[in-house]
Amino acid sequence: MTKKLTKNIHSTIVEDHKAREENLRIEEQKRKKLRIEEREEKLRFEQLSLYLKLFERQAQRLNIDQENWVSHLLGLLPTEVSHIIARELDDKANSYEHVKDLLLKRFKLTQKVSTTICHSPKAPERTWIDFTMS
Repeated sequence: MTKKLTKNIHSTIVEDHKAREENLRIEEQKRKKLRIEEREEKLRFEQLSLYLKLFERQAQRLNIDQENWVSHLLGLLPTEVSHIIARELDDKANSYEHVKDLLLKRFKLTQKVSTTICHSPKAPERTWIDFTMS
C-alpha cells in the first residue's frame, strides 16, 4: 500500500514537472515569436519614416505645393494606410504635417506597446496593429 502511494506521488510529481517544463517551453516560444514580430513592427515604422522623408524630398524637388502633398501621397500608400487618413476630418486629412504625425504615431512601437505585446495574448484573427491600438 505504501509502495503504491509512493509510486503515485512520484508519478504525480514527475507529471507536474513535465507539464511545467512544457508550459515554460511554450511561453519561451511565444516570447521569441513576439520579439521577432516586435522587430518587424519597428522595421515597418523605420521604413515608413524613411518613405515619408523621401516623399517630402521628391515633392519639394517637383515644386509641389505642400497643400497638395496629401493627395499625392494617398495614391502611393497601401489601402490599409489610406483608410487611416480617410477617417480623419477633412481639414486634418488635408494637412500633410497632421497626416505624417498620425501615421508615425500609428506605426511607432513605444515601450508601453512593446510591454503590452510581450505580456498579453492576441486573438489569432486580429492583426498586431489592431492589437496595439485596442
